[in-house]
Amino acid sequence: MAIIPSSRYPAQTDIAAAYPQGKARNAGSYQDGTGTPLEKDWVNDQFGFHQALLDAAAIVPSGSPDQVGASQYLDAVRSVAARAATDQALRGFLSTCGVIALDDVPPVGVGLAAVYDEVTGLTLISVGGVNGSHVVADDMRGDTQATSGTVTGVVAGAMDPIARRVVLVGNGGAFACSSTNFGTGWTNATTAPVSSRNRIVWDATHGLFLASGGTANISTSPTGATWTTRALTGSAYGGVAVLPSGVGLASIGSAAALAFNVSANGTTWTLSAGTLPNLASIAAVEEGCLCSLGNLFYHSARFTSGNELRIHSSPDGVNWALVSTITHPSFPLAANTTRILADKQASVLYALAGISGAPGYMLVWMSLDAGATWIGPARYLTWVDFITAAGGRLFANGGVVTRCTANRLPLA
Repeated sequence: MAIIPSSRYPAQTDIAAAYPQGKARNAGSYQDGTGTPLEKDWVNDQFGFHQALLDAAAIVPSGSPDQVGASQYLDAVRSVAARAATDQALRGFLSTCGVIALDDVPPVGVGLAAVYDEVTGLTLISVGGVNGSHVVADDMRGDTQATSGTVTGVVAGAMDPIARRVVLVGNGGAFACSSTNFGTGWTNATTAPVSSRNRIVWDATHGLFLASGGTANISTSPTGATWTTRALTGSAYGGVAVLPSGVGLASIGSAAALAFNVSANGTTWTLSAGTLPNLASIAAVEEGCLCSLGNLFYHSARFTSGNELRIHSSPDGVNWALVSTITHPSFPLAANTTRILADKQASVLYALAGISGAPGYMLVWMSLDAGATWIGPARYLTWVDFITAAGGRLFANGGVVTRCTANRLPLA
């Protein structure tokens, strides 16, 4: 949308190579009609550009004229340019997903957990199998440290940054273990979570680790040593997340009746009155389809109608809004494969879905604006069974080799 001066004012503009759409002209004499007119469409064209620029940069005009040293239009140009550069970098990041093998992390089993320590800048990488925990520096030049513990099939990990305690959960052995020296040594849980656990988050407000599994309950522990089972209302468990306020959320149900349990303290869980819209078209309730970033919960679901991946958000687990819809023009999305991940250090959301008919292939989209827009997809890796995000990197394990993205995103 922009006017063409030479078309709008053919008799009042000049032709010049440097101005392919027309060059302004002064009048030959006062009011002789030969000069380029200053009229509303011309002015609105300029107004429209400047206002669109401010809108693109999310800058509210001050009402004062721009000047050297205090120019909102210049700030807007810089903002849009910086975002475009970041967007280009992220597209390259996702299109190649420059992956490198973590040679010091043997592919024992197919589980995977990654926990980033903001103090040391190290990432604890844990893979499935007995004694399967390793520390790797963020520049990928770190050395494997001593390992112990009997959690097999490690699936998820979380960290209490104040007590410097990491807790891993899995599907065998002790089901949970903890470390206060970032992986040098591990202590098995004395009272293990019920059955296997596949998700764990740290509730800093109430000082609790919240772990979930394939059954309708949440296991809680302040240290990862002893666990208490908290019953949920419903069945077919799907995920757990917690907000900085301490509000916890667990998804429960099936494709026909997806609901949520909400907790204000991590220990008492009640059925929420809120459900997601368009339940009839959800293909499946899936593990890993729930996370939190900032002050919002996020839920992803593959919809059979239109082959869509829909992202909803909620500030409380009760009131939900559709944030965005993701589709792919070429690949049909596979059922039971959708995921949504939050990398809180980089303030990034990742949406993931498998490709129907291509086991192990994973499509990855990235969002820097709380799910409003998505970059991607990247066709990430073959034979990916587990994928997670931490400290600005994606990590993947398919039982053949443990990998991560070669470049780290800027941390917020």
